[in-house]
Amino acid sequence: MSNKKKIEKIDFGIVSPEKIDKMAVKEIDKAEVYDADGFPVEDGVMDPALGVIDPGMTCQTCGGRIRECKGHFGKITLSRPVVHVLHAKKVKNLLRFTCTECASLAMKNENKSYRKSNMMNECPECGEEMKDVKLDKPYSFYEDGEELV
Repeated sequence: MSNKKKIEKIDFGIVSPEKIDKMAVKEIDKAEVYDADGFPVEDGVMDPALGVIDPGMTCQTCGGRIRECKGHFGKITLSRPVVHVLHAKKVKNLLRFTCTECASLAMKNENKSYRKSNMMNECPECGEEMKDVKLDKPYSFYEDGEELV
């Protein structure tokens, strides 16, 4: 008899900043990985509180050794929002077709394609002028010369 189990579904989502704060055992704020003696730098990406990869060390969070500790989450606070490069074009299109005044989706066509020819001059809901959004790669967006943050 087989003990195989069938996976019915997998859900993916974005973790909220609050949940990240709760899950993180360390704030990572050092760029250095190892010190001059070859040991992991505290508050760096190899901090022993996140787990260990050296058989002679123990995890500072759970006390486990390399085969016992599965690792722990850390948190890196970025100085500005970062858009994943594979999603930058999608984000640009969402910004381009969303009214900055009332947040309505403003498109001429019912098929909701993100072609520039489908862009409206003004929002059909509130009448606000729709401005084009420019993408300055890798992740800066501008509307009428002003950076969108």
